[in-house]
Amino acid sequence: MNLDYLLDDSLQIIAPFLHERSPDLKYLLEIVTQIKYELIHLPTEAPYWVICWGDPHSGNVHITRDNQMTLFDFDQCGYGWRVFDIAKFWQVSLQSGLSKTIRQAFLDGYRSCEKITDDELNALQALTQTAYIWAWAIALNHAKFYENSRLDKNYFSQRLQRLKQLNCKDWQLF
Repeated sequence: MNLDYLLDDSLQIIAPFLHERSPDLKYLLEIVTQIKYELIHLPTEAPYWVICWGDPHSGNVHITRDNQMTLFDFDQCGYGWRVFDIAKFWQVSLQSGLSKTIRQAFLDGYRSCEKITDDELNALQALTQTAYIWAWAIALNHAKFYENSRLDKNYFSQRLQRLKQLNCKDWQLF
C-alpha cells in the first residue's frame, strides 16, 4: 500500500473520467502532489510499516454476544503505514456520517495498544485523502463493469467536493 499503488494507480483510473473537466483534473493532480509531499517523511519500516487490513468498517467486523471480534474481508490487505488503517476507517466513517466521537474512539483504541508518533498523527489528513482517492478508484473500476450509468457529472462533482473538504483546515469537523 505504497503511494505508487494508492495514488498513482488510482490516478490512472480516475483521470480518464475527468478528461473533459480539466480544472478538476488539475485540482486532483495538485492534491496528489501535495499528499506525496506531506507523506514523503513517513518511515517505511517496522513498526510504522506493517500489514494493514485496508478495509476497516463495521460491515467487515462481527462482534459476538460476549464481545469477541472477528475481522474479515481482507481483499484490500497489504503492507503499508500502520496509521493508514486509521485513515481508511476515518474515510469510511466520514462518508457514512459517523460522528467525530466515533472517529476519536477508534484512534484512542488504537493508541491504547500502540504508541503513535506525532509524525503519524500529522499524516492522518493526507492519508485520509489518500484512502478517499483509492476508494474512489475502486468504485470507478467497479462501476465500469457493473453500473456505469451512475457516473454522471453530479457523481464527479460530489466526489471532488468531498476531496476538497478533506483538504480543508477543519477537515475533521464535518
